[in-house]
Amino acid sequence: MPAPELSETCAYCAQRFNAPSTFELKADLTGFVWRTPDMEIAHARIEDGIWRLYAASSQRPAISMLAIRRDGRYTVALLDEALDKIATVVVRLENTQLARSKRFIAVVNDDAQTVMVIHGDGPTGYHLVNKLGDVLALASPKDGFALTGLDVLLTGARSASRPLEIFAILLAVVLSRVSESSCSFADIDHLCLDAAEDLQSSDPNDA
Repeated sequence: MPAPELSETCAYCAQRFNAPSTFELKADLTGFVWRTPDMEIAHARIEDGIWRLYAASSQRPAISMLAIRRDGRYTVALLDEALDKIATVVVRLENTQLARSKRFIAVVNDDAQTVMVIHGDGPTGYHLVNKLGDVLALASPKDGFALTGLDVLLTGARSASRPLEIFAILLAVVLSRVSESSCSFADIDHLCLDAAEDLQSSDPNDA
């Protein structure tokens, strides 16, 4: 990753892609940017303790993210402009004592059922899979510390989630996975992270 536009199959699972497209989730000084190779699509920033995602051409947040930490997991509600729920992302927090904890990362639920499961690929990558087993997206970490960002390939498989919602889902996973007692989901910033001891999460034995 980033996979070239000419990629036809996934190197991990051999699924054929249908019109793949590439995106980038990248940290900046105030939050995160979601962009294609050619243009910025959206950005995310914390406002009053809530992560909000803005489309590049809008002054109103397209998605707000409300997170609760409980029993070893984060539950993150994704809300639309009217504050109606789009989906809920439930992220399992990493158990450093169990190597297999990275294999199953999160689920995405609508009002009635699970619509997406997120699996770990190696120490830090992600596979987003729908309930039919189709791979919807692949995400691979950029070089650097934990919040440097992700390269993302949307495979073109049929999905109810728009690219901006994939941004929110992946951001919920990234923020949840680096959140610790001293650096919570709602106050993650560069000052908080710089004071943390180990945010790389890159032990090869966790694959």
